[in-house]
Amino acid sequence: MRRWALSALTGMMVAGLLSGCGRFSREMYDTIFHGQLQSEVRSKLGRPDRTVDNAWIYVRRRPFGSAAILFENGEVCGKIWSDTKPIDLEAIERYRRGKSDKQ
Repeated sequence: MRRWALSALTGMMVAGLLSGCGRFSREMYDTIFHGQLQSEVRSKLGRPDRTVDNAWIYVRRRPFGSAAILFENGEVCGKIWSDTKPIDLEAIERYRRGKSDKQ
């Protein structure tokens, strides 16, 4: 019996590690702030699903959520969240254009 319990626990731990432990969530996204270091973002959200043009893109399947964390010189310079569709390169460019128009 003890051997079976140990095997089950080991299996659950391995499954958790392979799935990225599910750290990416809206709650964790909300803790990211401008000026935060890339290493701090990675420790909070885990490894991004994609990296594109100094942006890390995260996707959660259920419930759906997608985010992009934008970096400049290794620090957060912006972030985008969507509950309805994946963040794409166009959304990142629109964000950056809007930011540069305001400066």
